[in-house]
Amino acid sequence: MKLVPESLNEMDFERGQDPKEALGLGVRLQIKKDLEAAGIDPKDVEILDDLVILNKRGFREKELLPIQMKYMPKKKANFIKALRHDKIKPELAVEDALDAGIPPKEIEVLIKEFGKFKEGYQDIDHKTPAAIHLTKLTRTPEKKEEDEENNIYAFIGWNGKIPVMVNGKKYYEDGLETEAIIKIDKFDISSLHDISGMKLRARYSGHGANVYTITLPKEIMDEDRYEEIPDHLREIFDKYKQRI
Repeated sequence: MKLVPESLNEMDFERGQDPKEALGLGVRLQIKKDLEAAGIDPKDVEILDDLVILNKRGFREKELLPIQMKYMPKKKANFIKALRHDKIKPELAVEDALDAGIPPKEIEVLIKEFGKFKEGYQDIDHKTPAAIHLTKLTRTPEKKEEDEENNIYAFIGWNGKIPVMVNGKKYYEDGLETEAIIKIDKFDISSLHDISGMKLRARYSGHGANVYTITLPKEIMDEDRYEEIPDHLREIFDKYKQRI
């Protein structure tokens, strides 16, 4: 008596089903069994071709993470361990992952899935610095050159009255007023925190202020801070500022 089929021809299986699963074999079937044992419906996760498991429903990590780590490729598991290590900078983990040959797009997926997590009662965000550093390291030569030739400035701006001198008399006309204009580094997490602080101040400013950035060649503006818009650049600011 045969207890198991000897070939796929002896079995019926649903369209789209993995033939190995139909035979009761294969890693994917074991993953599904592990998920079900943990109380997770396999339909609520996505299993990528290399067996990286993505959480589609926001399960608590303690149920899903051990299964995710068990089946993913070793070099990706090593990256996740480094990314979440409290003594390893996320930026260094990203560099090591690139050196290990993990494609940038796949690193991006892993950062999104595993970069933000809970440790005890504390929320840890390694996702943001890791993602920023990955973007910096994977720029095209053209984009890198563009970044090196230009500065980005951020400022709080609002429609106000700008003093204008005409024949020795001061008049006021409608125009863009600003707080200090600060050079930022889009690859520096502290600069992004500065922008978050600006947004908070703008929200409670009381005169409809917003936060803007402007990108200018270094030969035009290169100081770290300006207290106001240089008069000869006012039209450029009005035209090219971008609200964020």
